Formats: sequence, structure tokens, C-alpha cells
Amino acid sequence: MQGDTVRAPFDGLVQPHRPGCVIYSSPEVPAYVFRICGLSQSEVGPITAAKPLGRGQTVQFAALRRQPDGTWAIVEPAVDVLEQMVE
Repeated sequence: MQGDTVRAPFDGLVQPHRPGCVIYSSPEVPAYVFRICGLSQSEVGPITAAKPLGRGQTVQFAALRRQPDGTWAIVEPAVDVLEQMVE
């Protein structure tokens, strides 16, 4: 990423996770959440589509899908969603 901006692909919510990581969720994709690590200058709270989630030199993305039993499983993120986040 070399310090580039990561953007929200949809209106949603940014929540703190572990140090250096946030959880991004959106009602537009309610079965999924995205864990994004390596961001700096990230803010938590509501966010609108295309607004910056933060910047990062090396950013790690994980897409998680809620399973029928309520647990979360790491899944392969959709390419178009990743493209929206890093364009």
C-alpha cells in the first residue's frame, strides 16, 4: 500500500479491535465483517462510502462471514470489494 488510503466500500461502522486493527461492518453486507490491520489515522464510528478508513504501509484484510450457529469463519473477500477499498 505504501501509505495509500484504504476507503470504505459502503456506508458502515468502524469499531476498534486489537491495537492497529479495526472492524468494518456495513448493513449493505450484513453477513460479513472485515478486519483491517496496519492502518494509521483511522477513526472509529459511522462512516460513509468512499471515505477513508485510514492509511497504511502494509495492510492486512480478513473477511469474516457469520455462520448459522453464530460463529464467524474467515472467507475469501470479494475482489470487487477489495478493489473499492484500495482504489
